[in-house]
Amino acid sequence: MIEMQIISKKIQYLRQQKRWNQSILAEKLKLSVPAVSKIETGMTDINMSRLMQIAEIFEVTLMELLSTDEQYMPSAEYQEAGAIRAKLMLREDEITQLQKKLIDLYEVCRKDLL
Repeated sequence: MIEMQIISKKIQYLRQQKRWNQSILAEKLKLSVPAVSKIETGMTDINMSRLMQIAEIFEVTLMELLSTDEQYMPSAEYQEAGAIRAKLMLREDEITQLQKKLIDLYEVCRKDLL
């Protein structure tokens, strides 16, 4: 279980290094955003073909993705920066969702007025 959590965090780190939000990764993996979230939080197991796909997308070897060896682990400094970036991306996603709600409300009000 611990290894899967490490792999999940590594996937999240790699996504953040590319400056992608979960929507972008979901599109590349042909998954939903909640499915990507479950992968990154370790709430779901990932099969080997999906791991190979993820490694290919991030241009790393499968060994690098699967390894729990510290040699392949990102440094604490990068992890901290990645965590800050992740928080910013979450806020960006929240803003996007709020913008969508605002547009929907505008459309409803506009239809009511017509």
